[in-house]
Amino acid sequence: MKNSQKIILGATLLSMLFSLTFLSNTYAADPVALNTSQEVQYITRIQANYRTTFQYQAQTRLTINSTVNVDLILSCEASKIGAKTFEIEIEGDGDLEMNMTCTEEQADLGLLLGNRYTARNRNRFLYQEAFCISLECNGTFKQAKLMIQATSHNGGGSWAYYDDAKEEWVTVPTIIEDGYLVATIDHFSTWTILIPETDILPYIIAGVALFIGIIAAFSIVGIVIYMKKR
Repeated sequence: MKNSQKIILGATLLSMLFSLTFLSNTYAADPVALNTSQEVQYITRIQANYRTTFQYQAQTRLTINSTVNVDLILSCEASKIGAKTFEIEIEGDGDLEMNMTCTEEQADLGLLLGNRYTARNRNRFLYQEAFCISLECNGTFKQAKLMIQATSHNGGGSWAYYDDAKEEWVTVPTIIEDGYLVATIDHFSTWTILIPETDILPYIIAGVALFIGIIAAFSIVGIVIYMKKR
């Protein structure tokens, strides 16, 4: 009788262990599928040290990986944003409350598709990513890493945040890492990708000046030769 009880108890414990392992792997690996009705707002808790992905029907994928628990309110215009793959990694000391809103544009900040922006250093940028993310956080964090999949559409782009005080977009150092445009940041605000635009006017001016110089040089040589013949 005792042996039978031990066998049943062992089988039960083994079954529980298998179930816990299966559930843990599923939670860590499978994306949370969100449909159109959930695009407005989705509230959940991101467990510390778990990689959680949200997958929208329009193929927008948002992945959050944090060293602390995050109580998240998520909003996403997935039907407008389309196929984007975004990830954020957060390092913190205590639990966070975070609002994350993903939109195609931010009209209030002048961020419209096809718009051009001139920075204080006169560099010009183009907005064509169709992905803008606003991050608000209650609590403190050490740093975060923003990542979006690099494509031919955003190649050479840089992460940029909106400076409310100066009322302008400010680009930050951005690298390509494992196929992603990556920036390490120390504050949450409104972020997007801006593409540097090459100003061809200086090249046109330089080309015209070179052409005029060549014509002038040939003219001088021609005049010298003509004078010698005379």
